[in-house]
Amino acid sequence: IYVRQSHPQQVQKYRESAQVQANLQNRALQWGWPAGRIRLLDGDQGRSGTSTAGRDDFAWLLSEIALSHVGLVLGFQINRLAREDEACCRSIKVCAAFDTLLADEDGLYHPLDFNDRVVLTIKGFMGSFELHQLQQRMQAGRLNRCRRGEWLGQTPPGYVVGPDGK
Repeated sequence: IYVRQSHPQQVQKYRESAQVQANLQNRALQWGWPAGRIRLLDGDQGRSGTSTAGRDDFAWLLSEIALSHVGLVLGFQINRLAREDEACCRSIKVCAAFDTLLADEDGLYHPLDFNDRVVLTIKGFMGSFELHQLQQRMQAGRLNRCRRGEWLGQTPPGYVVGPDGK
């Protein structure tokens, strides 16, 4: 069971989200997975899915899948595994190559099944698209704050901070 929130502030502020994700253990038990075979991976908490760098649990998971030690990857949203198109597609391909199922709140997917693979690929793409939209909104907000003279970070190129701090 892969648990991840993107930012350290999310981990501290939205603890219920991590708890909801961790409770997916109950679903695995309901599906008949033995408790001793269920592993909760939460070491990537506070790390963005935009890159695989520094996400040790994700790397470990992929290596365990490649060793045929994993039968099911369960997460709240499958696109939370990786927000980068390449990493998401790679993880789906690894699961397909080693006959590993994927599951999230919406359902159970077998990546060797064409239709399931299409759904997984679309979910991965939508995660990447959602990330792009988030970054776009954040950038627009920063620029708007700059226009009002309320920038609190490092002064962007082309802007000058006056004696009044604006």
